Amino acid sequence: MELNSDLYPGTAGLHITMKKEGWETKGYASADDAWLEGQAVRNPLLTEQVNHVIIWVQKRRVRIYYQGAKVLDVPTNIHSRVKFDRLRFSGWDAGSYPMITNLQITTASPDTRSKLLTEGRLVTYGITFDVNRAEIKTESFGTLKSIADVLNENPGVSVKIVGHTDSDGNESTNLSLSKRRAESVKNELIKTFSIEASRMERRRRRKPACRSQRRASQ
Repeated sequence: MELNSDLYPGTAGLHITMKKEGWETKGYASADDAWLEGQAVRNPLLTEQVNHVIIWVQKRRVRIYYQGAKVLDVPTNIHSRVKFDRLRFSGWDAGSYPMITNLQITTASPDTRSKLLTEGRLVTYGITFDVNRAEIKTESFGTLKSIADVLNENPGVSVKIVGHTDSDGNESTNLSLSKRRAESVKNELIKTFSIEASRMERRRRRKPACRSQRRASQ
């Protein structure tokens, strides 16, 4: 942890402002480089309440998800050759007293569209569950959304959903849990993203992963 009074610290980075009027992003680098800005007003934050926000950085692209929707998507929001090595939370000139809890950072997964369409399969650890539970955790939204985007943009593609558990415990219990997890993924894609049930086949398997696989279709 370090104390830094600069509004835009370091040599380059991404400044994200979450406010009750909307969303604002600024990718910055040297003084000679223009800001790469993004703005949106959909689903602003709720004051004096717990807000669960997902920020997805993929190369130079920045997406923000909130309240079950993508609220901001800027394809070139980050200057090239920028590598992040710190996070900074600031209430500078904002009159705010935020409380940060349950911060989770995950590594970027391979591009979903490329994997599904060119390799015919996608193995993802981005769909998560609590131990011995089949309810999908909220941080899985970004991964589910990326899979749904591919399916919506490619109506000829169908998927086989394979739910997984670890190898601990009773085998029949694990098989039942893997089946329920696969069913949860299928139901979420139907309910939240309007994917037709006929395009998804549910399977079960006991391995430490959660996999979706494309089936060729004519």
